Amino acid sequence: MTATVTESAALGDGPRNAITDLSWRHESACRWIDPDLFWPQGESAPARRQAEEAKAVCAKCPVRAQCLEWAVETRQDFGVWGGMSERERRALHRRKVRSYGRGEVSAVEQILTERMDLFEAAQAKGLPPGQIAWELGTNVQTVNNVLAILADRARLDAASEKVAV
Repeated sequence: MTATVTESAALGDGPRNAITDLSWRHESACRWIDPDLFWPQGESAPARRQAEEAKAVCAKCPVRAQCLEWAVETRQDFGVWGGMSERERRALHRRKVRSYGRGEVSAVEQILTERMDLFEAAQAKGLPPGQIAWELGTNVQTVNNVLAILADRARLDAASEKVAV
């Protein structure tokens, strides 16, 4: 009998990551919070406020990245996971799929990890995305993907500041 990937990882004889190894959940900031907070119903103003409160909890979570990775990879259709609503995760998944198809994920990751200082300097100069792409030796789509990720981060930061006040 052949074990599934999840079973193999649980037995210690397969790949371990946020999808197969769920031990990261024990470090989550939400583990002692009422789970209903993370399941807003609809798009009403109270539901949006509830989602922002949930995202504020996520913003302080040490395993937010693993949670978001798990939610995107397992296509969680409802609730707030990793600081993103289902709509935000779908958009992230679409960007990820398009980026994989063009081989851009590594370029985005490189800018986010190694070249952010250059990106921010070019952005501070008020350069348009095309000029930033030229300065960094990448393409406009990669720059737009980085801008989208930074906008997501800014929204999360703003939401956590609102709830903290």
